[in-house]
Order: sequence, then C-alpha cells, then structure tokens
Amino acid sequence: MDDSEKPPVCEACGRPVTERSKVNGAWLKSHRGCKDRIRTIRRRRAAEENEERVEAMFLEALEDRKRAANQWRWQIENRNELADEHDRVLAATLLVSYRCMIAAMNVMPSALIQYREPWAVDLTRMLGRRTVALIARRDGWTHTAFWEHDPECSEDGTLTRVGAGEWALPMEGMEDEYRDDLDHEDGRGRRTFSDVKALQRLWAEDHVGGQWDPGPWRFK
Repeated sequence: MDDSEKPPVCEACGRPVTERSKVNGAWLKSHRGCKDRIRTIRRRRAAEENEERVEAMFLEALEDRKRAANQWRWQIENRNELADEHDRVLAATLLVSYRCMIAAMNVMPSALIQYREPWAVDLTRMLGRRTVALIARRDGWTHTAFWEHDPECSEDGTLTRVGAGEWALPMEGMEDEYRDDLDHEDGRGRRTFSDVKALQRLWAEDHVGGQWDPGPWRFK
C-alpha cells in the first residue's frame, strides 16, 4: 500500500480515518463524528493566534510609547538648554537697560528732563512707566517725571520680562499628566523677571564698598 492509500490521521481524535468520501471514494480528513470537535479546535486555535497577535501589537505599542517618551525627554532637555541661554540673555538685557537708566539719571539728567534725545525716549518706552518710576524713587530723582508725560510710554514698556523658564522632565508613566508645556497662571511667576528684585540686586552689588565707595549706581 503506497502513501496515497494510507488513511489520514483525524485532526480531532488522532486516530486513523477509515471513512471515505461517498462522492469520489477518497479518504476523509477526519471522522464525520469529529466535525464539531474540529470546529471547536480550530476556533480555539484561531483565538489563541489572535491573542498572540494582540499581545505582540500591545508590546510593540509599549515600545513605541517608550521610544516616544525618551525622544520627548530629549527634546525637553534640548529645549531647556536653549531656554536657559535665552533667559540669561534676557536677564542681562534687563540689567543693562536698568543701569543705562540709572546712569542717565545721574550723569545726563538734562537729556531726560528735556526728553528730546531719541535714546532717552526709546529707553524710557522700553522700560515702561512703572520701572522708570521705581528706579527714580530708588535713585532719589527730584526732577520732573518725564515718563508720565509720554502718551506712548506704557506701564510695562516694550521690553519683555517673561522668560522661557525650565520645563520639568515628565516622569515615566506619567506623560499623560504632563502640563509644564502649557501656559497657565501658576507657571508665569517663576518665568517672570521682577523689576523690584533686579533693582535690589543691583543696589546690593553697587553698595558693597560703604559710603566712600558707593559703586556705579550713582556714578559718582
């Protein structure tokens, strides 16, 4: 008996199939009584294969999420480096602008009183009424409040005080809760430069030598 004459093994019960097709006389692949069991086996096998595919997709999604989170952290770190450099430049610009106004009040008060020189007008408008008034009070300015007579000089000026600030790195598994990249009120305080604190710092730096060495605040 060649291989074609050997009865196949039933997929369900594992025993040889001794039944033949009534149409062409070929061996049946399984016993007629095992059909329902075969369907159950095939459905279970298909379910297991589908479960394996779903699990593989889930694991792949987790890896994609992890890679995306790592990429995000890397981008935030780069962003923080740029933001730090930006804020340093902004802080330096603010301090230099304050010092320029302090120098002008002490060295060239007439330019501010006349309020005609373009640099005096631009510097005043850049700092704004509130900051110029603050410097004037601290400096002991007794002349006309030139900053109050310029309708184009706003309260806050044109020079921004809001820095980029540093974003915290998202904690692993908490990326969905991350909010540091959003603009909200409780985040503006630590990103906003204070004129009062900046002038206090300048005052402290310039008055370390006592009355005989008042420093550059008064330029005398």
